[in-house]
Amino acid sequence: MVFGRIIAGTCITRICIVMLFLGAVACQKNVFREVQIPDHQLWPRPEIVPVPVEVSGVHDPVVSLNGTWKFNNNPPENFWRNDVEFDSWYDIRVPAQASFHIAGLTLRRNAPIPSYVYKKVVEIPGEFDGKRVKLRFQGVTGDATVWVNGTEAGTHHGGFTIWNPDITDLVTPGQEAVITVSVHEPASGQSTNTYSGGIIRGVDLIAVPENHITRFHIDSDLDNRYRDAMMNVWVAMAFGNENESAEIRLTMRDPGGEEIALSPSRLELSQGEAERIVPIPVSNPMKWSAEHPHLYTIRADLLVNGSAVQTLERRIGFRKIEIDGQKLLVNGNEVKLRGSAQFDSHPLNGISLTREEVIRDLTLYKEANHNHIRPSCYIANEEFLAAADSIGIYVAGEMPVTFA
Repeated sequence: MVFGRIIAGTCITRICIVMLFLGAVACQKNVFREVQIPDHQLWPRPEIVPVPVEVSGVHDPVVSLNGTWKFNNNPPENFWRNDVEFDSWYDIRVPAQASFHIAGLTLRRNAPIPSYVYKKVVEIPGEFDGKRVKLRFQGVTGDATVWVNGTEAGTHHGGFTIWNPDITDLVTPGQEAVITVSVHEPASGQSTNTYSGGIIRGVDLIAVPENHITRFHIDSDLDNRYRDAMMNVWVAMAFGNENESAEIRLTMRDPGGEEIALSPSRLELSQGEAERIVPIPVSNPMKWSAEHPHLYTIRADLLVNGSAVQTLERRIGFRKIEIDGQKLLVNGNEVKLRGSAQFDSHPLNGISLTREEVIRDLTLYKEANHNHIRPSCYIANEEFLAAADSIGIYVAGEMPVTFA
């Protein structure tokens, strides 16, 4: 979660700061009323479906599509169709910066045809039958479009943000599907142009129940004594059937694995109230800081008609960030930030890093006595943020776009 992060920048961290303010009010007044769901007047909030750890009837609800894809930087006409021959296309590693794997690749910007196109044949697991099937892209540069079996499934702008098109109606569980991704790199001076490269972050195939959780966000704040905490648990659901209702059961374990009682621990959702932010008090939890990165684990079990259909997990820390004049306070203690900008950089894959490489880099920063990192100049991926929470590093939030 975001509890090691201190400076607003991304959409996620901006939401967190609003939540922290509201949570602080609830703590100080000792009134555990539900928090109003924030709204934005300019654009709708994106829906990024949480990755499940368990789905009823599915052995593995998350299938990685990383590995070898086919690649063409001069795609043929109607490249998205299934009858296009692509066996002779280049083999390329995904995720990776394309120019690091295709010798002499010339980057075509702002052109009528894509800068490059990817294709991959995937097997849709038979156990995905009866589930919603989604693709999950963690980062594709420029303007990206995905087709499944020749039908457009979704578009996205920006190289470092997650998008998850629903492809349920375009695939048949137990059969193969052809995934096509086109990338238009923008002209110089437009957002994301500084970082080209195609599919630079991981791709997954995900199964979720027909009735599934679409938001599971947890934020926290401490009272004025820095002792007790208030969690704001933000949950939302998509209901596939009319007149359905559901219950989310929450359990929490401390860093040592001991269960901590929560009240309330059951959240009711329905089509009429499919989204809620519920404050939950926590008595004197262990506090998170870069020196003592204590993390709690929260499990959410979704029950529909009394049966568990989906499980999510989050690791969170309890801390309070304040600015007092020129001082940065963490849990009431002054903190000096010592760190640097951080670039995703690999000699063979460019701006693509694996989870193991992220952990290695952050461990090296920590061993060099850094307590602070600014991802430059793009938002960090989920593996990076989770590792920073665990290792104990403050992370400055970044905007999800860059400009020349």
